[in-house]
Amino acid sequence: MWRDLIKVARPGQWLKNSVVLAALVFAGELGQPGNLELALAAAALFCLLSSSIYTFNDLFDREKDRSHPLKKNRPLASGRLGISTAVTFGIVLADELEILHHRRRIRRPQPRLLGTS
Repeated sequence: MWRDLIKVARPGQWLKNSVVLAALVFAGELGQPGNLELALAAAALFCLLSSSIYTFNDLFDREKDRSHPLKKNRPLASGRLGISTAVTFGIVLADELEILHHRRRIRRPQPRLLGTS
């Protein structure tokens, strides 16, 4: 089951989420304190979100995927991964996204307005 959960999350697609790091490079902000941490956190959040979406997409498309020569072997289309397991997994991924986002907001220092001490 774990192998199927990993497959449905499509970690091979996560490399695309590293594009958020390019913004730091092109803006010349890579060396600024905290920027790399923020960019890595953003990439991780994108990975969780995309995996949750891939899971629900496969869930909704499972009937159509069963007749596709390649997609029929996906965990949901083949029946190796149950519907309730996929729904739970997708919700957990989305929930982790919210938890990480909330935790990051708490730890981030609040910006000061110009002219205030």
